[in-house]
Amino acid sequence: MKSAERDACALAGLRVIIIEDEAMLALCLGEVIEDEGFVVVGTAGTLAEAHSLATTAAFDVAIVDLHLYGQKADDVAASIVRSGHAVIISTGSDASAVPAAFHQWPVLRKPYGDAEIVSAIKSAVETRSLQDPHRSLEPCSEQIGSG
Repeated sequence: MKSAERDACALAGLRVIIIEDEAMLALCLGEVIEDEGFVVVGTAGTLAEAHSLATTAAFDVAIVDLHLYGQKADDVAASIVRSGHAVIISTGSDASAVPAAFHQWPVLRKPYGDAEIVSAIKSAVETRSLQDPHRSLEPCSEQIGSG
């Protein structure tokens, strides 16, 4: 299997949570994610929902809007990173407003397009792998070695 095929295979079925207070944006984001073959396993629009989702869902990547109804969601994003998951920071603010603790992670600056979403997901997975090379996504075992 070629490297590009292996990369695509490893990303197929990637589980994503969306933490976003704008319902229409969360819905559109979910559609793009699912169109790419990833799976949206949950969404949250408030800090309480975000904390609950981040601690109970089985996911690989979280897309976190840094401001939920005017409240900072930095602590949610930090807990996601501490738990060993990849994170993508979403913000309507200037990228310079992103806390230093998240500078290594991809940032989606609103408004963003479909290609930026997909690129951010791939980048987040790569960043997570670089931080912990022993932690990897399950490959598509039925495709590996099948020719």
